[in-house]
Parts: sequence; structure tokens; C-alpha cells
Amino acid sequence: MISISNQSQTLSLMNALKKATDMTNKSAARLSSGYRINSASDDPAGYMIASGLTKQIKGYEVANQNAVTAQSITKIAESGFQSMSDAALEIKTLALQASTATDDEKVALETKAKSIMDQIRSVKNSTKYSDSAVYTKEGYTFQVGYTTDEYSKLSLDTSLEAEDLHDFDIDSYEVDFTSEDANIDETIETFDQLTDDLNMKTMHAANVSTSLDSVIESQEVTYANIVEARSNIIDTDIAYEMSELVKSEIMASMVTALMQQTQSMNANLLLGLISGVTK
Repeated sequence: MISISNQSQTLSLMNALKKATDMTNKSAARLSSGYRINSASDDPAGYMIASGLTKQIKGYEVANQNAVTAQSITKIAESGFQSMSDAALEIKTLALQASTATDDEKVALETKAKSIMDQIRSVKNSTKYSDSAVYTKEGYTFQVGYTTDEYSKLSLDTSLEAEDLHDFDIDSYEVDFTSEDANIDETIETFDQLTDDLNMKTMHAANVSTSLDSVIESQEVTYANIVEARSNIIDTDIAYEMSELVKSEIMASMVTALMQQTQSMNANLLLGLISGVTK
């Protein structure tokens, strides 16, 4: 039996114990967090790449949420445009009937047409997303991409001002089939044009909705790929770290036992074994 008595052997044992403790702490931290890289010191290059990917991930998360919100607004606008277009066509049909109707029939047709006109006004003025009016002169510009370039933005025209509808003022127009000034032929032409204008706006909203579907689908794929790339860089290999943890714990136990038992075994032999494990 050889006693460990010289300073060199003692320092070697202390160094081996420190290495084993560091390995244990590192493996425990990686297993606890689930990440192989918990700080820049773990892997400076990997940390920088992962940080850049994390920034992209956050950007795409916000962009996707913006796109989903934009899709909701667009579908609401599209539905309203379609509803108003159908109503305008119905008033045109009533005007066509009024053109050959009796006076009593014209009164009934006018009453119905005015009621439908009120419905158009109601859709225009009461359609909202959250607490905000949908049909505004300014319309919407949606930030739906990760960057700020023009390709990351989509615009939705929701204006129903008179200048956007061939001078038809939804809020003030009064249907007239019965007065002395009534011009039913002009009314037919007016609502024919209004139907066309609202159909164009419906088609515009539908096209924006289709574009948003493509944006959302594309960004979801890109987002998933970036998340996977980041995961490949920073995620812990559980099996490997478990084996490293077990190895470092065994090594620490061996060193501790050796330091406590100065005559139990050949110190130089154990030091050689431990040194090989900690390299």
C-alpha cells in the first residue's frame, strides 16, 4: 500500500475533483433547462447563431399573429361588402318592378326598398372589429411579415365614401319611387352601379384574404423550420448528458474516497485512471 503524502498528488486529486464537480454541474444544468447552451461561455458561436434565430422566431410569432388578426378583419369586411351588394341588387330589382307598377304597388315597393337601404346603412356604420369601425376612409395596412419592406405589408380598402362609389352617399340617399321628382330609371342605373362597386370591393377583400392565407401558411412553415434549426443548436441530448452526469458523479466519488483513504490502494494508478476520464 502506498500513502498519498506528497503535495503533487494532493493537488492532482483536488484538480480531478474540481473537474468532476464542473462536469456534474454542467450536465445537471443542461438536463434541468433542456438546453445544451445556457450561456455564451458554453458555445460562443452557437450562442450567437441561436440568439439570431430566437430574434427571428419572435418576429415571426408577432407577424403571424398580425396576419391572423388581418384575416379576421378582412373576412368581416368581405362579408359586409357582399351583404350590401346583395341588398343593392334587391333594391334595383324593386325599382325594376316599380317602373311598371301601379301607384299603390309603388308605395309598397318603396317602403320595402327604404327598409333595405336602412340595412345597407346599418352594415356600413355598425360593422366593427373589436371596438373599431371596419368601413373607414383610411382602410387598413397590415404588417404581416417579419421585415418592414413592402412585401411584408398588405392593404385592405374598406372605404365606402361617396367618391369611392360613383358619388353614391350611403348615409344620405333616399329611395324614391312615388314623388313627383321620382326617376325610377335613374334609380335602376344608380343601384346597378352600386352593386358593381360593392362587388368590386367584395372581390378585393377576397383577394386580400387569399393573400393572407398564403402568407400565414408560408410563415408557419418558415417558423417551424427556424424553431427546428434553433433546437438542433441549443437543445440537450438527454441520453448523452445523463451518461456524462453519471460518469462525473462516479469520478467525484472515486476522488473523494481516495482523498479520505490514504492507504487503500495505489494512488498513482488511480490518478492515472481519473486523469484519463477527465481529459
